[in-house]
Order: sequence, then structure tokens, then C-alpha cells
Amino acid sequence: MKILMRIILINFSLGLLLSCNNHLIKKTTDSKISLLDNTIDSAINHVDSITIMDNHFLVIYKNPDSLIILRDKDTILREIKYNNGFVFEDFNSDGYKDLIVDYVSNVGGIKDVYLFNPQERSFKLVDDLSKFPSPIQFTQNYYYSYTRAGCADAYWISMLFEIKNYKTNPLGEIYGQGCEEVPKKIDIFKIAMNEQNKRILIETLPLDTIERYTNTKWGFIKDYWTKNYLKFIK
Repeated sequence: MKILMRIILINFSLGLLLSCNNHLIKKTTDSKISLLDNTIDSAINHVDSITIMDNHFLVIYKNPDSLIILRDKDTILREIKYNNGFVFEDFNSDGYKDLIVDYVSNVGGIKDVYLFNPQERSFKLVDDLSKFPSPIQFTQNYYYSYTRAGCADAYWISMLFEIKNYKTNPLGEIYGQGCEEVPKKIDIFKIAMNEQNKRILIETLPLDTIERYTNTKWGFIKDYWTKNYLKFIK
């Protein structure tokens, strides 16, 4: 009788939160009641849902800064803690929306990305993407990042990297140095994957090179990687 009352309470509470998503609420097994019950008992900030390839995903964002992701009440991702919210976007341009989770940090732009895997019909985490803040895709499988590296953002780093089989591989680095106490320059390195990610200096440019671009260093970064990335993957 107690289990029945709990199921009724859970369905009623979620029904109030998800009046537009009632079709997702189904009878749960005893093993899943505790997960949903804990969700109800916690402060809920936001509830969202998405349907991909006829699979219904329910995302519950709750305090303290946690996500719970369910697929038709089957747990796909349990709690993802200490995040700063999430969005569904097609991160890798494969036609399927992915789950992008943001984090609060001094560096800024730190994300975890769970790519949708159409074969498994679930989300899969990209390894070590947090090492590449503010990632931007500019061509298939290839991305670049931007990191504030000190001196009030006068030091900055952009990494060229690829995502392959849900793993990140660094390929190149642009290191901008704009502080007064050092020569102002831009060093560009190739990452030697077969030598434990050894950085090999291949080019040095004057820092004022960025002034030729509309968005200064961000315009330079985008233009440089787009035009030169093939040099770094051979």
C-alpha cells in the first residue's frame, strides 16, 4: 500500500511540474522510485525534455547544481554535479542534438559534452573536453578553444584539437603574450602526439598581427586555424 501511495504521489508531483510532458510519465519499477522520490524532495530549478529518434529523455535540473537525466524512466546519466546549467544543441553537426553542460570557473567556458550516439540511442561523454575551454567546431571533427591565461587576459591560449571516438586529441597551440614585461608575440606550436604531446614551435608572429582582424585575437584565431589546420594533422 505504501509503495502504491508513493507511485501516486510521484506521478502527481511530476504531473504538476510537467503538464506539457505527461506522456513521459510511466509506471516505474521499485528500483527507480527512490531516484524520482529524491528528485521530488529536492529543490527543482528546471525540468526539460527532448525526443531523439523516438527516444524520450527527461532532464531534471535541481539544487545543489545537479542534473538527473532519464529516458522513459530508465537512468541514462545519473547526477552530474556542480554544473551551471545545460542546453541541447548539435555540438558536432551530425544532425542530432547533444547535451552541453556548463561549469562555473575562473577560466570560463568549461564544458562537458555528451554526444548523442544514434547506434546506442543514448548520450556519451566526450573525454577531457574540459581541457579545451569555449570549444568551437570549424570543420568536421576539428575544433579550437580559447583560454584566458593570465595578466588580465593579455596572456591567452587557443588549442586546435579533434574529437574522435569520443576522445579529444590536441594538435596545435597558439600562445598570445601581451604583457608589458615580456616581448609581445604570438607563438604557434604543433603538438607531437607520438612524443607525449611535445610542443614544437613552428612559427612566431608579432602580437599586433591580431589588429588586422575585425575581432582582433578572436578573429585571428578563427582565421588561422581555418586556413592552417591541415598542417597540424599530418
